Amino acid sequence: MRAMRTPAISVFVVVLLITGACFAEAPAAAPAKLAAEARAVLDRNNAAAPPAVSIEFGRPRRVEASLAFVAAAPRMVAKAWTIVGPVPPVLASQRDITIESTPKAERGAEAAPPARPFLVWRITPAEDPPKKHVAIGITYSFELVPRTLASKPPAGPVAPLSDAERVLFTAPGGLADYESPALQAWLAERGLRPKAKETDVDFARRLFLDVKDSADFEYLDKMDRRASAVCKAMKSDCGGLTALFVAACRANGIPARQLIGRWAESAEKDEKLHGHAWQKEHIKAEFFAAGVGWVPVDLSVAVDLDRRPGSLRHFGRDNADFITMHVDPDVRVEMDGGRRTTTFLQEPVFTVRGTGTMAGAQARSDWEVKGKK
Repeated sequence: MRAMRTPAISVFVVVLLITGACFAEAPAAAPAKLAAEARAVLDRNNAAAPPAVSIEFGRPRRVEASLAFVAAAPRMVAKAWTIVGPVPPVLASQRDITIESTPKAERGAEAAPPARPFLVWRITPAEDPPKKHVAIGITYSFELVPRTLASKPPAGPVAPLSDAERVLFTAPGGLADYESPALQAWLAERGLRPKAKETDVDFARRLFLDVKDSADFEYLDKMDRRASAVCKAMKSDCGGLTALFVAACRANGIPARQLIGRWAESAEKDEKLHGHAWQKEHIKAEFFAAGVGWVPVDLSVAVDLDRRPGSLRHFGRDNADFITMHVDPDVRVEMDGGRRTTTFLQEPVFTVRGTGTMAGAQARSDWEVKGKK
């Protein structure tokens, strides 16, 4: 994730001191300063009103998810295949995770923070001539935990995020490019800065409803899912809509992140979503509210399927029906030939070393989930 840009901040600070402007009146102010001021407002509001809501955890359910992956390069004489697949993280929504694979995979991780782990297969064909495809299988076992935002105070203290976690989940960059002028102007136009007495949950709820009640769902093969693009079009898929929500939270000093994965149910043969091939891939979001914890949000399902104005059906509710493959986009993986960034690692990615061309190379996956609902 890119580091926060700091040039010209001192110039903005001088201008603001001279004019006496506040963040609500000066959309041209430095995004970092606006985020810090918003965070200060929320901290005062949170201190004045101890949490009136809490996260309730329901009875977990055990599921087993199998991912079959086939990669083909029909115009290559392959000397070696490198395949990289996801390692799901332990979160409040999923735990007790085991992974088995065929053939057996190695473990790797990003070279720089957040150092997300991944699986690596390095396959050297033994056949002569080598096959034009390779296949792997991964079986994940999870305990999925339901979560609900309940209208009652927490039973006990909720541990705050560490300094490193707070920095990570409030950083700009990637799809959550909240430093962009377009995103900053959108926040100003819609009044999406904390108001008097608004807590973290209050603000995030207002943000959720603002986007839900004004955006449309659109799923295309190629899309610009950056928050700066989505706020202009006000339509996107789960990747773009959650990016907009996360960016707006982070722009106000609220830690937030995208949960990138798949629905915890088997894909059907030739299944499509809005006319496009679909293997249950989905992206949710969650934000960290002081004194409450991580609060789940499913913005794209709300936009696509819940058009009732003011409905909060998909805010603060996780039905243990989703598997997170990794947190936040742009996983930097080590492939044969160098480092590669993949936006969403919901299924494996691959490269081939050999002679020929990668023209016509393709991959296919099958997703099967077993377990009690």
